[in-house]
Amino acid sequence: MSPKAIVGTARGVAVVAAAAMLVAGCDFQGFRGRQRPAPAPSAEAEPPADEMYDMGKASVVAEGGASSGVAAAQLWKDRYTETVEKLLKANLNCRDMELENRDLKASGAALEGKIRQAEKELAEANAMLREMGSELDNWKRNVTGFQEEMRKSRVAELRALQRILGILDASMPEERTSAVAGRTIGAAGTGGGSQ
Repeated sequence: MSPKAIVGTARGVAVVAAAAMLVAGCDFQGFRGRQRPAPAPSAEAEPPADEMYDMGKASVVAEGGASSGVAAAQLWKDRYTETVEKLLKANLNCRDMELENRDLKASGAALEGKIRQAEKELAEANAMLREMGSELDNWKRNVTGFQEEMRKSRVAELRALQRILGILDASMPEERTSAVAGRTIGAAGTGGGSQ
């Protein structure tokens, strides 16, 4: 027999025993091995016919207004049935929540794996970006250095051109002088012979 069946049987036995005790006239609240004196009937103590007593009280007012053990047993049975239905609904709800929780844990574990993978990829991407940044800085330094070298070579080129121009300028006056001297000599020789 399953544990649920045993619990259900034990509850059923408890309900039947409680009903039998009610029929016998036992009072659960005052029962300690001696009988309490019965209270004097009064109009104020009598509850309305449609009111139900608490589960701990032994007497129940029947529809006609008289106390009845059968009515008490029926009331206990109805309350027990209602309570069992509520318990079953609560158990089903609990089982559904456990299944949903299990599914959420499984999907959470899958998402955690994806998050770890994304974090790993992000760390690799960050490292690559840092490396690319340092390479870019090196390239900038190289370009700046290259530009400086180009400036220095241009300056050296311009100085060399200046020297060349200076040398050419210095040699030009001599050529001019010799060319002018040659013209004057030739003009003097030609002019002297015609006279």
